[in-house]
Amino acid sequence: MNFIFRHTKLKDWLIALVMILGVYGLCFEVSQASFLSILLYWVPFGLAYAWLVFFGRRNLETNFCFYLLLAFSLKVIALFSFPLLSDDIYRFYWDGLLWTNGINPLEQLPAFYIQNGISVNGLTPQLYSELNSPEYFTIYPPVLQSFFAFAASLGNSVEDVALIMKTILLILEIGTIFLVIGILRMLKLSVSRVFWYALNPLVIIEIMGNLHFEGAMVFFMALFIWLILKMKWMGSALALAFSVGSKLLPLMFIPAILKYLDWKRGWKWMLIFCLGFLVLIIPFLDGGLIQNFGQSFDLYFRKFEFNASLYYLLREIGIWVTGYNQIAILGPSLAILTTISIALLALKIKKGDERSLLEILLISFCIYLLGSATVHPWYIILPVFLSVFTRFQFPLVWSLVVVLSYAHYWDGVYEEKYLLIFLEYCIVLFYFLFEHLKKERLPKKYSAD
Repeated sequence: MNFIFRHTKLKDWLIALVMILGVYGLCFEVSQASFLSILLYWVPFGLAYAWLVFFGRRNLETNFCFYLLLAFSLKVIALFSFPLLSDDIYRFYWDGLLWTNGINPLEQLPAFYIQNGISVNGLTPQLYSELNSPEYFTIYPPVLQSFFAFAASLGNSVEDVALIMKTILLILEIGTIFLVIGILRMLKLSVSRVFWYALNPLVIIEIMGNLHFEGAMVFFMALFIWLILKMKWMGSALALAFSVGSKLLPLMFIPAILKYLDWKRGWKWMLIFCLGFLVLIIPFLDGGLIQNFGQSFDLYFRKFEFNASLYYLLREIGIWVTGYNQIAILGPSLAILTTISIALLALKIKKGDERSLLEILLISFCIYLLGSATVHPWYIILPVFLSVFTRFQFPLVWSLVVVLSYAHYWDGVYEEKYLLIFLEYCIVLFYFLFEHLKKERLPKKYSAD
C-alpha cells in the first residue's frame, strides 16, 4: 500500500477529507427542502473538485492511485445511504414488485391497483403515496426494468432494494472508470482525465447517492466507445443497444455514428443494433404496452417543465403573445428542431475521426438539453462523461452550478427560482465562450489535451 501514498502531501489529504465530508453530508444529512444545507456540503466539495481538474493535473498524475482509491471510496460511502434528494426509488420498487408478481408495469397505471382494491404482493397504499408520478405509465426502458425486477426479487423492503440497485450501479461505475482509462490511452490523452468523471460531485451524488440509472447508460456508452475504437463493430452496436435500453437518449447519436462509419460498415452496424434493441424490448412489443409507454413519453414533452433554458424564453414570449402557456406546442416543436439540428451536426464528422465523433456526441447532447423543457441535475452526467474525451470542460462547470436547481424545492415548496436558472445558464454559456475562444487561439496540435 505504500506506493499509493508515497507522493501524497497534506493538501491531498485535505482535499480527500473535504470530499469525504461532502459525500457524507449530501448522502446522509440533507433533505430536498434544505437548500442551504445542500450548499453547505456542495460548495467545499465542488471547490476541491474544481481545483483538481482545472489546476491540479500534476497532483492527479503524481498521485493517480491515491485519487483512484479516493474515487472508489467516495462511491462506497454513498452506497450505504438512502436517496435523500430524489423519490424515484419508489417507482423503481413499484415496477420491480409488479415484475416479481408476473405483471408488466405498462399494463395499468399505479392507481388501478389501489383504487380497484387489487391485491398485489408488496403494493401498498403507503408505497403508492410515495410515487412522484402515479398518474403516468412508467417511462423506464427494458434494461432498467430488469434491474428493478432483480432487486425486488431479492429485497424485502424499499431500503433493501435501494441497496441492491446501488450495488449494481457501483459495479457499473467501477467498470466505467476502467473503460474510460482504456479509452484515454487509445486516444493518447492523459489518463488523469478520468477524474473529471470519477471525482465529479454530481456523478457521485446523483448516481450512488440519489440512485439515478444514468450510471447504467454511461457504462454501456463507455463500452460502446471502447469497442468502436477497437473496431469491434458487432460488440459496439450491442453495447449502444444496451445504453439505449437503459435510457432512450443515446438514440440521438445514431446519425453521427453512421457518418463516422463508412456505408458498408454502417448498414451492418445498424442491423445489429436494431436486432439487439429488438430483443431487449420484446416484453414491450404488445400493442397496448407500446401505446402506454408512448403516451407517457409524449406527456414528458407536453407537460413537464424544470430548469429549462431556451424553452423558458420561448414560453414567456408565447404567454406574452397568446396569454397562456404554449408547452403543448413548444415541447414537440423544440424536440423536432433539436432532432434536425443533431442530424445536420452529424454531417460534420469525418469518416474514421474518433475525436470528431466524440466531440459531436457531446455537442449534440448539449443541444438536446438546451432545447428541452426539463433538465434535471442528473441529466448533466452524460455530458460530463463525454467531455473527458474532448477539448471542452464547460460540462464540468455545468455539473457544479446545476446544484442551483435544488433551490426550487426550498422549504418543501416547489417554486422555480428563475433568477438562479438565469445565473446557472449564464455561467455555463460564458465559460463555453471563454473556452472556445481560448482553444481557437491555441496551436491546433495542443487543442486536444
